[in-house]
Amino acid sequence: MEAPVLYFYNFADHEWGYQLIHQGKEIATLHITYEYEEEIVFHTAEERYPESDFTELLLGGTLEKIREELEAASVFEQKLEELFNDSRPEQFHLLGASGEQIEQLREILSLSFINRNINQAMELSDKFKEILGIEEMSYIRHERVVESEDYDELF
Repeated sequence: MEAPVLYFYNFADHEWGYQLIHQGKEIATLHITYEYEEEIVFHTAEERYPESDFTELLLGGTLEKIREELEAASVFEQKLEELFNDSRPEQFHLLGASGEQIEQLREILSLSFINRNINQAMELSDKFKEILGIEEMSYIRHERVVESEDYDELF
């Protein structure tokens, strides 16, 4: 029997999101970043100028021209509209989420909940974790743990 896998990441000062994978396929995904517009500009530049160096594009003014073009074409607004398209809260039943939890996820994973503001979307990670019962975790580099006087207490 195959089990679903939730890959959840939360780099609190930059981005958060998840991928829900079942039977080898991504069935739900979400990616929210503080650097929302910059990420769109960067990916656009990568597609158009795959051989160019980021610093060259930045210092040469290319990134600013791309930003202006994307703003004029309302691309940032369009991408915001698509932000939750693949979040698929109903798929969390595979992880044992109750109907109430799924409804709570549906409520928070929406443009109306964040008032169409990407900065408010960054705050959703705590609500998401609370709804699903994901405990707070920290990453500690192995060498720091081994060198710690509290090594025995940590394990």
